[in-house]
Amino acid sequence: AAGEELRRRGLGNARFEPAALEDVTGEPFDLALAYDCIHDMTDPFAALASLRKLLRVGGVALWFEPHGSDDPYENREIFGARMVAGIALNCVTTSMAAGGAGLRAPGCT
Repeated sequence: AAGEELRRRGLGNARFEPAALEDVTGEPFDLALAYDCIHDMTDPFAALASLRKLLRVGGVALWFEPHGSDDPYENREIFGARMVAGIALNCVTTSMAAGGAGLRAPGCT
C-alpha cells in the first residue's frame, strides 16, 4: 500500500524498506527515518550504527522517540497516560524479552 502511494504521487526516488537494518542493502540513502522504534530494538546502539552506515555522505537521519515527563502529574492527560502505559507494557518488555536493552523513555519507565 505504501509503495502504491509513492507511485501515485510520482515519487519514484523514494521507497520503503520493511527489513531489519542490518539486512538492508543497495545504494546509500539520502534520508533515513526512525520513528518511535529504536527503543523497541534488541540492540538499539547497533541499530543506530547500522542506520548510519546506510546513509550516503551528507545523508540525514531523522530519529524521533516519544517521551513523557519525570513528573507523573504531567502525564495525567489521556495521551500521556496511554504513552506511559504503552512504553512500559509493550515496548520495553518486547525488547527485554528478546534479550535487549529495554531502553526507558524519560518519565515512562
